[in-house]
Order: sequence, then C-alpha cells, then structure tokens
Amino acid sequence: MATAATQLSPRDLIMLEDRFRVFEGELRTHSTVEDALMFPAIEARGGVVEEAFAKEHRQEQLLVYDVACAFLALRLDNTGHAGERLVQALARVRASLGAHLQAEEDEVLSQVSNLFDENEQAALLQKIFSVLPPDPRLQPWVAAALTPEHREARLRNMQAALPPAALVATLRQIREGVTAEVWTDISRRLPELASLTDTPQRRILSQSLRRAKLAASTRATDEHD
Repeated sequence: MATAATQLSPRDLIMLEDRFRVFEGELRTHSTVEDALMFPAIEARGGVVEEAFAKEHRQEQLLVYDVACAFLALRLDNTGHAGERLVQALARVRASLGAHLQAEEDEVLSQVSNLFDENEQAALLQKIFSVLPPDPRLQPWVAAALTPEHREARLRNMQAALPPAALVATLRQIREGVTAEVWTDISRRLPELASLTDTPQRRILSQSLRRAKLAASTRATDEHD
C-alpha cells in the first residue's frame, strides 16, 4: 500500500482506503489473538514472550491511527503535501511491522513446536478461529496476500482446526473473493479442499463445461483427420 500511495490519483483514494481498512482489521485481530490467546498459552507451557512484543502491538495501533488521519486529510485536501503525509505514515507501518513479524517468527513462534504436539497445536488453532469475528473480506484478502506456499500451509492448518461447516464457509468466502489465478493455484495445490466449495449448481456447470470442451476437441480432431 505504501508503494500504491506514491502513485495515488483522486479516483484511486477510495479503493486504497478500503484496502487499508481490511488490513487494519487483520492487524488488530492478529495482535489481539496473540496477546489474549497465543502468548499466554506459550507462557503457560514454560515458554518466554518478552513484554516488548505486546508494547509493539500497541505502538502499531498508534501508527495505524496516523494512517487513518492521513487518509482523512487527503480526502479534504488532495495535494502533494497531504499525499506525502500518507506515504510516510504507511511507510512507518510497513517498517515497524516488518521488523516486528520477523522477531516474532524468530523468538516466539519458533517455540511452538517444542511446547505443543500436533494435536495441541490444532486445538489451539481451532480455539483461535472460534473467537475470530466473521468478516467475508478478510479471508480472501489474506489468501491473496500470501505466497502460494504460505497460503497452502495456512489452508492446511485451517483444515486441521476448523469444524467442517466453518471450513467450507471459509473456503467459499475465499473462492468468491480472490482472483481466478489465485483460486486456480489453490485448486492445483489443494484439490480436496477446493472441491468442498462446489455447490450442486457449480458441479453441474463444471460437468457441462467439461463435456462441451471434450465435444469441441473431438470435432477438431475429426476435422483434422
């Protein structure tokens, strides 16, 4: 988003701000889940979570507030100065968050596999998903933002943790909200999960399309012969 802000035009402002609101919600959820559930669970098993991580979560919320103010200022005064304020505010969020997430990976999340077995990790993940607020825009946004490998790992974690109905609902949200390219990659890597989103109408349409393609291919082969 910081990169997009450097090329912002007036008609793009609403779309960029909408993207930011989704990001803001995901960041707040991420931090709240860690402070309220994940970090206490790690500490209860004898792990160590430095207080600095919770302080950084609170600091990130202040940086996000600065971005919200910059968006409002830009709506009122779409000038170079207001645009630069937004660019700088987004850049501060990006720099802070990048360092924070890397430190979490290295110092906190690296403890999980030693403190919890696979079943306990799945149970903890299910507990986390059970308290997350429903947001049909959130899961597609996250799925599209991740690398294919991280996206696959996240969906496998969901498969292990979520009840069947919740898993299907989440997958359908993702299917409806991502590009065809992203969904094709998911279908290739995780066909057993992608197939769960097929409604009877989709299955009938898919079968009809396959039959039509097969018939066209057969006609083309006959004409060539």
